Amino acid sequence: MRKIIKYFVTYPKAVNILILFFFVFGIAGIISLISSFFPLIDSKFISVNANYPGASPDEIEKGVILKIEENLKVILEDYSPSFNACPGMPHPVIAFEGDMTKTSNMIWGLIPQWSKIHNPKIKPINARSETLSQKPTFKNLINRKRCLVPASGYYEWQSGGKEKIPHFIYASNNSPLAFGGLYDTWNEGQENSIYSYAIITKTASQSIHFIHDRMPVVVPEQHWMDWLNPNLSSDSVNQIIKNSMGYFSFHPVSNMVNSPRNDSPTLVDPI
Repeated sequence: MRKIIKYFVTYPKAVNILILFFFVFGIAGIISLISSFFPLIDSKFISVNANYPGASPDEIEKGVILKIEENLKVILEDYSPSFNACPGMPHPVIAFEGDMTKTSNMIWGLIPQWSKIHNPKIKPINARSETLSQKPTFKNLINRKRCLVPASGYYEWQSGGKEKIPHFIYASNNSPLAFGGLYDTWNEGQENSIYSYAIITKTASQSIHFIHDRMPVVVPEQHWMDWLNPNLSSDSVNQIIKNSMGYFSFHPVSNMVNSPRNDSPTLVDPI
């Protein structure tokens, strides 16, 4: 330390140069520093503002807050994000039950209410929109048990000679998707009741038809509540299916998605 002090006393210009160096780079650092009034960190809190004119605090709590908490509980506590969702596994599904919409975990692979056993050999994961009113498994569900399956995108495999190439397909603006589905409850009302669902499919849109000739019905956001409404007419249901989303972005992804044992955010990364 004494040698450093002696050096600066002997060479005062060096001290001035060093001070100037710190001053210039300090100004540059302040200018380039990212600042925000609120901290740029992920919050663990969800803020909801609801207008309920004329309602008392108790009415707001029962009519809004408690219902929101009940719906969020499944997602925040009982479900962790999956980047490789597979048939036979439970996933969060939104459906209309009683007098409210409810989010609950349902098994992907429909088990009809009339099934004699809880694990039949055939558990359809998809339902072709063109034959919904003809198939015994689906014709009684399309008018009263429709659901929405939230997702950020989905995988589809393109035939490429001997090997199929997986693609991740998602909204061009990265907005969340909601697949139109049908659900049923096996052994309803009993302790061992099972909720399950199937995703409705249609002919793939032109932009992704080269990857696969079928695609899930993606319900536009403005029709989410209409789709869940059990009183919606058959014509309106068919119209929503017909006018479902058809423009997507996509990119090839790793063959790691071929195994359900792989489940990480990197699976959706382009290759």
